[in-house]
Amino acid sequence: MPYLIPPSGFEQSLDELALLLSQCGDVHLARDGATDVRIRFVVEAPGYGEPLEATFEYCEWFHATAEGWLRQRYKFEYRPRDGRKAYHHGHSGGWGTHQHCEAPGRTSGNPYADYERVLHQAIEEFGRLYASETPIVCFGLRRLDRRDVRTDAELDT
Repeated sequence: MPYLIPPSGFEQSLDELALLLSQCGDVHLARDGATDVRIRFVVEAPGYGEPLEATFEYCEWFHATAEGWLRQRYKFEYRPRDGRKAYHHGHSGGWGTHQHCEAPGRTSGNPYADYERVLHQAIEEFGRLYASETPIVCFGLRRLDRRDVRTDAELDT
């Protein structure tokens, strides 16, 4: 699913996202690159001098095209004090689009099946989990194994 931001709206979208994310805590924005750009928002909640309860991390990698900024990959993560929920697409490891889930008291590097996401979906979901103080639940996810890995060549056939 191609995700393209017009050149004229890129900077404005970053400002709007920083404002939206500030509702959860202290926002830190990093921007690396020129043609290939990584945007990384880290939110420490609740922020404002209070003890850390959760960290939100939203990274997207874009490539500049004539039409605008085309998203290449992403990493969206919610890390409360205990547990982790993450959505990944396009990073090394060969898993393709996947998620990670760690319920309280459990750690796992296992990838689980997922579908491609947009940033606002993750912000909404993670914000809802944080605001409701809902613990991470991993029930019902399908664990991926190496048979699920597809190369780019296989996907093109």
